[in-house]
Amino acid sequence: MAAVNPAANTTTGTTAGVAAPSYGATNTGAAPVGTGAGVGTGAGTAPVGTRATAGGTAAGGPGASGFLLFILALLLPPVAVFFKVGLRAEFWINVLLTILGWIPGILHAWWVIATTRTTVTY
Repeated sequence: MAAVNPAANTTTGTTAGVAAPSYGATNTGAAPVGTGAGVGTGAGTAPVGTRATAGGTAAGGPGASGFLLFILALLLPPVAVFFKVGLRAEFWINVLLTILGWIPGILHAWWVIATTRTTVTY
């Protein structure tokens, strides 16, 4: 049985033993010594410890749906707040503020959209 040399990713003619499989890690070329590049580094790989975010940007912002809610809050502040939090207290506070004045309703809606992390599913 031929042994696998994991450093070169080739088989040798000796039967000294079988090395562990590399599981798809390949060397993309000769990297200069001391640069930190080597096995498994290639274009399109994400750094270890990163995670995709759902419903937002990588920095934690509201994303595209948040932007649309900000625009909707200009026209109908209670509707934007309803889409963000549902029929919770923030919605009723926004209805009151919008009745008292359109600008306070907009400002409150923007605050709710910017600070609330979860979106209610219906």
